[in-house]
Amino acid sequence: PAPWKSPRPEFFDLTREKDRTIVSDLLERSPHIAVIDTLETQLKELLTLERPELYQDKARRDTEFLAYRRRYQGEREWWELGLWCYLPWREVLLHLLSDAEFQKVRTARNRNLIPPNEQERYYQSAIGIAGLSVGNSCALALVLMGGGKRLRLADLDTLELTNLNRIRGSIADLTKPKVHMTAQQIYELDPYADLTLFPDGLTEENIVAFFDGPPRLDVVVDEIDNLGLKFRIREEAKKRRTPVIMATDNGDSGLVDIERYDLEPDIAPFH
Repeated sequence: PAPWKSPRPEFFDLTREKDRTIVSDLLERSPHIAVIDTLETQLKELLTLERPELYQDKARRDTEFLAYRRRYQGEREWWELGLWCYLPWREVLLHLLSDAEFQKVRTARNRNLIPPNEQERYYQSAIGIAGLSVGNSCALALVLMGGGKRLRLADLDTLELTNLNRIRGSIADLTKPKVHMTAQQIYELDPYADLTLFPDGLTEENIVAFFDGPPRLDVVVDEIDNLGLKFRIREEAKKRRTPVIMATDNGDSGLVDIERYDLEPDIAPFH
């Protein structure tokens, strides 16, 4: 099996001499690294959010963007704006908006579905996902909608060919730990995500850390197969009044189970 490494993006602020030196050395050592600068496109989207009347008038938007860009840039060099993000597994260096502006643009088309205060609360929530077969889809759906910046991912398995009927993976990922594959997919949607990985799965030794962090989980998604661990999840959730959500197959049908221990702390496991 390949010696898979735990993935994590690296950020650089090129207004700092130390970061400029690191990036320069990185590119000198690895000249094949792709450098992708789409910051101008991101800024145009940010302008359109601030001035929605420009959305249908691309010519006017492009004209007004020149002044907007000058104001935004000020006296700084272009490469000093925002942050540069390096994805080691992709060998790509990207020029991005800062976290707050990045999230504002990325979730812009949610705003008629999720009010701004709820979107912020959703993004700052802490969500634990145990089991990353079906749980992989859960994690990506949460992130796509701008939620769960703080995610804890637990699974001890590696990706196998039979998993590819329900996991948005790749044959290039076969034998890769599911936690690593899912983390890479999340970081490529939101590099500012704060992920904690549990590559040994959920165990008696780490279940308290899984729940308590810090910060303590706001909700748990249970997608594991072990029935004993399913009960343990609910025991720990009940102590902390943490909601549990589970979706599972049930023979030839499916079951969605929602246990609101925050509202009904005395309900029995699985109702």
